[in-house]
Amino acid sequence: MKKSLFNLILGTFTAVVLFTSCLGDGNNEFGSDNVFAYITTHEKTGRKVAALSQAIYISSPTIDGLESGKCYLMSYRLSSDNLSSNGIYENATITGVSKSITPTMSIVGPVTIEDTFNPSDFIPYYGRSDSFVGNNWGFLYTTAKLKENDTPRAYFFYDADRQYEMVDGVRKDVEKNQIIIDVRFNYVPGVDGGSVLKQQILSVGNLSQIRQEYKNSDNFEFGSGTYVNVVIKFRYNQLQSDNTTVKTDVYVGSWTSAPYNFTYYKDTES
Repeated sequence: MKKSLFNLILGTFTAVVLFTSCLGDGNNEFGSDNVFAYITTHEKTGRKVAALSQAIYISSPTIDGLESGKCYLMSYRLSSDNLSSNGIYENATITGVSKSITPTMSIVGPVTIEDTFNPSDFIPYYGRSDSFVGNNWGFLYTTAKLKENDTPRAYFFYDADRQYEMVDGVRKDVEKNQIIIDVRFNYVPGVDGGSVLKQQILSVGNLSQIRQEYKNSDNFEFGSGTYVNVVIKFRYNQLQSDNTTVKTDVYVGSWTSAPYNFTYYKDTES
């Protein structure tokens, strides 16, 4: 993903659902731009649909032509009158769709991939706490050392033996319903090389394996409620402003404000 995509990605932060009234026929139309979409099979109907970050399913001939299991940034318009009894908005008009983004699968166990580059920042710009979009999370990060035709990847690890932080030189273990996910960065060199650029990169990680494994850990507990939020911190190695030094174990997230979570429901979790 190159600089031109960053402007598109920024739309996901500020995408506003547009509600309009279709003049003359009374239909209620709405839509949104640059929404995170996961192409999947609808459980009840077996149809190919786009599961959107807004927790709705949409279908269209354009979506039929997209690859299942991939993620996209998608702009669409549709009518609320086209909501079927199966919960799918039919005949959506797709006004824009990005190149496909292949999710990298998460890994349970110690970190086995070394960084071949380090980003200067790392932002989980999109992630649903439930599994509506297949546990796919979008991450935005900046690199200044890759060539324009290189293909970067982010990899995600849950190491049960490294669930702690070092705070002022003292080890602090995570508490109940807290998890640390380690992130490593690698890339595939481009065939044509190209120039080294400062780039904003979008990667998608599928965190389903980590989500499932954590539920079986000693740190997980439902308590007396019908659901529980497991708070996430991401840990990575950050390139510093001198473009040479790498600071290890930089954390993204907070145990108190808890911006990133896995939500588990008693009535759906086996």
